[in-house]
Order: sequence, then structure tokens, then C-alpha cells
Amino acid sequence: NTNSKKYSLMLDIRSKAFNDRITFGVNANMMYSHWKMPYNSADNAYPLFTNIYQNKPTYAPYLPDGSGRYAHQSYSFEYNNQNCVALANEGYDKSSYINTTATAFVNFEIIKGLVWETKGSVTGNFNEQKSQKPGQIAQYDFHTYEFVRYLNQWNETEIKEDWKKSLFFTVYSTLNYSTDITEHLNLNALAGVS
Repeated sequence: NTNSKKYSLMLDIRSKAFNDRITFGVNANMMYSHWKMPYNSADNAYPLFTNIYQNKPTYAPYLPDGSGRYAHQSYSFEYNNQNCVALANEGYDKSSYINTTATAFVNFEIIKGLVWETKGSVTGNFNEQKSQKPGQIAQYDFHTYEFVRYLNQWNETEIKEDWKKSLFFTVYSTLNYSTDITEHLNLNALAGVS
């Protein structure tokens, strides 16, 4: 379960004024997503899914005494990785992402056939990522209840946070002239700047 959520919004507003000679408006869209999942960093020597495959069937994730403490091994000769239930419960990877694009425009018909149009837009991407590598979580022998090792062999908790943003702005303006010279002949001229 990644507790993933995604929301989208689209908006388009247009209006005309002065005998329909001026048209203006805004269109925008925005997307927001957020997810959270158990810690599974690629820089972890034994990521969560590898641990799932490598855990032994000789013991349960918790000690049988009901204390809620995590088990690490059933026999001292077993080679085990981290307890995958402890890894899932005690650490996390989270991400929030916002993408937005907004455009505003105005069209002005100066004279019949001559239209001036200006548009401006902005695109923004914002991404925040957080992760916590669990560390100071004790693991015990399933039968003797004796301490064996910490979940992270270096006994450290590591928290990472990363925030990125990018903004891209665009503005352009055009002047367009269009007229019918004859029934079958049309003249169209366009000049613009961006």
C-alpha cells in the first residue's frame, strides 16, 4: 500500500468586451500527487523487497512473547538480512509533486482583419522527497529473546530531504492581418515576437 493520492484541476475562462473586439481569458491546469511507502532506497544494501525473499520461514516477524519486539533469527547459524516488517514499519519514502501550467491571453481586433494577440504562460514543477532509513531498532533471537543486532548494522537513523523546483516562462505577441482580395484569393500576413 503506497497511500498514493492524485488530484487534478483544469480551468478555462474566456470573456469578450467592447462589441466583441477584445477577447481575454485564462486557462490553467494543476496536478498534485502524494505517496508514501515503506523505506526501499536503492542505496540500502538490502532493500525491502530483497529482504522479503531472503527472510527465513523459521521465525515470525515479532517475538512470540507479545512485546512487539522484532525477531531477527531463529538459530544462531542462520544468515539473515533485516526484518522486512520492521523495515516497512519503521522507515518510509515519501514524495509530493505539483505540476502547474497557466496561460493568460488577450486578443484585440484593431480594425477588421487586423488582430493583435498576446499570450503569457508559466509552467512550474515542484517536487519534495523525504526518506527515513530506520536504524536504532533492536532485533532479537526468536527463541532466547536475546538481543542480536540493530535493524541497520551501523545503528544509525538517516533522514534525507530533497526539494526541487523549476519554472519556465513564455511570452509571445503576434499581429495578424487577414483579408479576402477576391472570392478565391486571400491575403494573410503575420508578424510576431517571443
